[in-house]
Amino acid sequence: GYQGAIEMPNREDTNADKCVWTIVAPKGSTINMTFTIFNILKSFTMVPSYLSDSDNENIHTLNFGFFPPRGQLRYPVSHFFHDLSSFRFRLTSDDYYYHHCEDTKLFITEGTDRNKMNTVLWKNNCSIETHSVISSTKNIVEITLLFKDIYDNFRIEWIVNGCGGVLNKLQGEFTSPEYPRYYSSSTTCEWNIIVDYGYIIEITIQDIWFETSGSCLIDYIAFYSGYDDSGIELLKTCHKQISPITLTTSGNEAFVRFESGEDAQRNRFKATYKRIESKCGGKFTAPQGVIHTNNYPQNYDSNSSCMWYIEIAKTHLINFTFVDFNTQSSNSGNKDIVLIYDGDIHGKLLLNHSGNSIPPPVISSSNILLVSFVVDKHDFQAKGFKAIYSTACGAKLITNDSGIITNNPYFTNGVSENCTWIIISDIPQSKVTLTFTHIDIVHYLENITKNSNITNYPCSNDLFHTIFRILDGPD
Repeated sequence: GYQGAIEMPNREDTNADKCVWTIVAPKGSTINMTFTIFNILKSFTMVPSYLSDSDNENIHTLNFGFFPPRGQLRYPVSHFFHDLSSFRFRLTSDDYYYHHCEDTKLFITEGTDRNKMNTVLWKNNCSIETHSVISSTKNIVEITLLFKDIYDNFRIEWIVNGCGGVLNKLQGEFTSPEYPRYYSSSTTCEWNIIVDYGYIIEITIQDIWFETSGSCLIDYIAFYSGYDDSGIELLKTCHKQISPITLTTSGNEAFVRFESGEDAQRNRFKATYKRIESKCGGKFTAPQGVIHTNNYPQNYDSNSSCMWYIEIAKTHLINFTFVDFNTQSSNSGNKDIVLIYDGDIHGKLLLNHSGNSIPPPVISSSNILLVSFVVDKHDFQAKGFKAIYSTACGAKLITNDSGIITNNPYFTNGVSENCTWIIISDIPQSKVTLTFTHIDIVHYLENITKNSNITNYPCSNDLFHTIFRILDGPD
């Protein structure tokens, strides 16, 4: 998990008056801390009983680690004698003295903003003994040490209590809290996945289940290419799916956020990650996503040719749209070209484009699309491109097996469109049988007042119809 240790630095190695350590855990998490070494000498002030604490001329400060606990204990100082390593200190007065603790040397504060760490969680004054476990209530803690004695020493081990954290192994997995059980509490979990430079990250979502779907504003999981959510969004989803979804970053870092709101019902997910050697491109199997050239929106590198392989559900098509496009193109013939193939590299070429104009959208005829970016050998580069892809309804299916066809509004973002599915059996003389398991057709009228007689309303463009037509034949 997300854990570590903090140790007292060697006093001879620093000239600072204090040291500050800050532990930042993912939002929604807390931090448990335990002292495994604690040797902080307590500072006390001996004050005559007839003087106030503000009478500095008669106050002698001693640093001893074996004084009794703080209190109003009185004792005759004439019986007290102590030797220090560098000098002898003797009190001979017959007056009675009492002692009190000075300001603490070590204290821990907490908060949710690194600039506002004002809540004291723990401090080592005389009235508070070392806890076996110190638990924060916030996701950020700050440990401050004031250097007052060369003999002070401590070690504190900490671990994040909750979800999220930093994942920096070659491969691994991460899940929603309490997985495989469904999670219904309000929380936010954030992961940073970091691999070595020169590698990218392939994330596979093996199981995802959100009880509610729609706008994905409250309950969702989001994946970004970069250190935080300012990077390119690869996927933000809030639906149910048991088939794997694969995402690929454009760099060596990924950021994942799991958000479960107060009204969450049943949410869960499980994902794995691994590093792969590549500078750009990758495999994408999410229903929708974003791809871009490496370094975008900065100039891409020379010799940075790469491919993006997009594969969605077999019963749908891919709608591919460029939102920004600027590649190197010169009159001498040197061009950096984007090629889009219908299917794999052997499929039909749907687009061959270069320059600084945005090409028209591309719709595949199957569930697979291959995007290739070919960079010529020259010293000049451009910004590259950014494109989005989404699931379009309709498909051409050649099969001898069974399957399911659906126009799930999640995949098409609820956009009204004409959809055509062509089902072809690859066994001659065979037949295709269709069985409807669910039909929910909505008719609605626009710009009609409540008092209008709908039966007399003339047919016009304001009347929306959903029509099913099933044709026997190839077209």
